[in-house]
Amino acid sequence: MAVARPIELPTVGELLWLHEALSERLGWEEEVRELAALELALVLLYREAETSPRQSRAMQVARCGAVLVRGLLEYRPFRQGNAATAWMALVRFLEANGFELAASENASSRMLSALIRGRKDIEAFRSWLLRRLRSRPARAL
Repeated sequence: MAVARPIELPTVGELLWLHEALSERLGWEEEVRELAALELALVLLYREAETSPRQSRAMQVARCGAVLVRGLLEYRPFRQGNAATAWMALVRFLEANGFELAASENASSRMLSALIRGRKDIEAFRSWLLRRLRSRPARAL
């Protein structure tokens, strides 16, 4: 019997690196507003990964992805670029776990905007995300 591969979760260092790379590219301040806020967002993510009921891999990834985005949007650890960092962290998280998001840039932008404005909650986002997850095709060596 094959052992299920654990969900790969981002670290504080990886999210700091991602924000720094986006900051350089987009001209933001790289400054972290509150490191504890970033750590809290990840604590919630790790807790979700540990305590979520055993479901399909896609369901687990969707649940954790939604918690990751919500945590970064809610706790706003960076002075600038929290939404973009949250979305790029989601994309990298999905890729690390063998998925990609099958949604247009426009649809993704609308969903992110709805989350930021409070028009969508985490369950609506999780459901939206789950419907758009696609297994990534194998890459040629």
